[in-house]
Amino acid sequence: MDQISLDYALFTATGTVVFEDQLQYLNLFDALVYAVCSALKKSGGGSVEIVVSETGWPSDGGNSDNHGQC
Repeated sequence: MDQISLDYALFTATGTVVFEDQLQYLNLFDALVYAVCSALKKSGGGSVEIVVSETGWPSDGGNSDNHGQC
């Protein structure tokens, strides 16, 4: 894959975008999580729990958000 499509990155692809051996990926997030899991397993960290969470301030993209100094 030379380029990553926007649909693949934004979870809006309508079908499988990447075929890798027996694996199929519908979105970039799944491919990245699988890559991390595979790397952990190969380095002996297969029992490490992976937690995915959101970071940053929730925003609707407008100027009304309260972004005060910390």
